Amino acid sequence: MSAWLDLVWASEKVYVLEAVRADVVCLLAFFVEQTALRSRFIPFNAWSLNESLAPHLDFTIEYNNFLVRQDAEEVIPQALQFLLGQVKGWDELVLPNVLADSPLSQLSAQLVHNYRTYDIRKTNTYSVDLKHFADADGYFGSLDKKTRYMIRRSWKELGCDCLQVQSAQSVAEAGEYLEGLRTFHARHWQQRDGSQGAFSHPQWICFHQRLIAECFDQGSVQMLRFTAKGRLVGFIYSLVMDGHVYMIQSGYDYALGENVTPGYLANYHAVAYNIALGNRIYDFLGGDSKYKSRLANTQAAMSSLAIRRLGWKCRLNDLLHRLVGRGKD
Repeated sequence: MSAWLDLVWASEKVYVLEAVRADVVCLLAFFVEQTALRSRFIPFNAWSLNESLAPHLDFTIEYNNFLVRQDAEEVIPQALQFLLGQVKGWDELVLPNVLADSPLSQLSAQLVHNYRTYDIRKTNTYSVDLKHFADADGYFGSLDKKTRYMIRRSWKELGCDCLQVQSAQSVAEAGEYLEGLRTFHARHWQQRDGSQGAFSHPQWICFHQRLIAECFDQGSVQMLRFTAKGRLVGFIYSLVMDGHVYMIQSGYDYALGENVTPGYLANYHAVAYNIALGNRIYDFLGGDSKYKSRLANTQAAMSSLAIRRLGWKCRLNDLLHRLVGRGKD
């Protein structure tokens, strides 16, 4: 979080919500202020939780929430009510990517008087509960027939029966893996839509370099390299906390052959690798990509919410939506 905050504080206005109990900070939330045009011309003063609306700072945080101590979750309703009732200056609170069954989401859905809550985006998160499997064979056997076929076909095309998995052993090596990942990732997105993908803005390269430098020696960064008989297949970059592996970025060589599906292959081996390590969860995070739903065995609903004050801006925006039959801003 500190690496992102340093980026945001350099150019954006950030508000900090803090709750203190017995002289100890038990809750924190960071809101970035931006002007958001709704219905193309209505200016809403939007405060976005732990996220900026500026493209060059738009770091998506899944499982978004107030930062709260485990023994102080009952403070969440009080903090939200304080924000709604006592804090002025905002027209819209944006709560991106909160779990549908989280207290923050449920509390937002219950608001009636003076506020209106909108579900502006829905998606799912997908993960593998690693404790279900004793080894890689058990996981492979749990996959559906088509997914097993794609993995076997990829092995056959590459002339092997498994990939070699190497984990970066130092900050320097992790940095080298990141560069390799970025090269593959950018090449794929350049061919797809002409962009550089997740690395379109130089700020994000610096962000990830700093994150790796600060967190690698704590065991919080997992950077994997996948090869097949010396041929480089790709890289997967994850963050790890308490046995929960969050797969945040990847890059693959899509020119290995028309029968090779490197994303399926590398993620299957990453899951197998983390089963062997004794980790608990391998998390693909948000997005309804087919490979995530095929390789996962659990999923959860996630929403991005907007809470708006019932002022003239909100009412005008709603009126325009009704007149033109639009469901979204």
